[in-house]
Amino acid sequence: MAANQEPEPSWQELLGSKNWDSLLDPLYLLLRKLILRCGDFCQATYDAFNNDQNSKFCGTSRYGKSSFFDKVMLESASDYRVESFLYATARVSLPEAFLLHSKSRESWDRESNWIGYIATTSDETTKALGRREIYVVWRGTARDYDFVFGCPQVGNKAFDERMKRYPNLTVLHIKNTIDLIPHYPSQLLGYVYTGTELVIDTRKSPSLKHSKNPSDWHNLQAMLHIVAGWNGEKGEFELKVKKSLALVNKSCAFLKDECLVPESWWVEKNKGLVRNEDGEWVTALPTDEDLPTPEI
Repeated sequence: MAANQEPEPSWQELLGSKNWDSLLDPLYLLLRKLILRCGDFCQATYDAFNNDQNSKFCGTSRYGKSSFFDKVMLESASDYRVESFLYATARVSLPEAFLLHSKSRESWDRESNWIGYIATTSDETTKALGRREIYVVWRGTARDYDFVFGCPQVGNKAFDERMKRYPNLTVLHIKNTIDLIPHYPSQLLGYVYTGTELVIDTRKSPSLKHSKNPSDWHNLQAMLHIVAGWNGEKGEFELKVKKSLALVNKSCAFLKDECLVPESWWVEKNKGLVRNEDGEWVTALPTDEDLPTPEI
């Protein structure tokens, strides 16, 4: 390290032990990469979630734990492994935005939905890093008003003060300045903002449309695209981390037409249908490793 070079922040500092002081503006490269990795973990929950109500496995992960990261095509998939799946259960009626259920009489479960997973670094990666990283990842809702990075207000002043009592509990909120979701339910109802904010602006990217669609402003992949090239409110957008532009249109049509990327392109082949021996097109059954099984 050069004599005039600042020491690299510790892992604890990247996780917010000092509330990310001096790491957000300019956005420190290692923190930028960590944010992108966490975003990719969140995206995996949407890519794997079976939201097809015609399938008896609606509400589950399409992919089993052993091959999960390979099948969602996570970068450096072999560096991580899924230890456990997470499920949510409700015995009362909830909107389909929160829990989806199969129309099939043979539905795998009438009360539960898969909502995420716990992942760790592999043994090899852990040895190389000198630490075991643990990620607890869950998806938002199953409709356009997903709460992933741009989360809504989640508590009142008392909730915020209680959180601040725990020094190891830190929150970094990545918020698109034009996104509406983070302003709900509203301070008029007693809700407050929690944690440290990294405010970005999707209008900075020359590749994104000037969209009037609020769901685009809240799109996870669009925000990750901006994080990859964010150079502050007054700086020009310039990618600092290689990230495929096509990922933005995974579940939307936010990219400009000249990018030549189809909209909402992440779909199951033939929407999960296969032709059987009788020539009939039927819903494909999961392989043994992808078959949903209750967590013990």
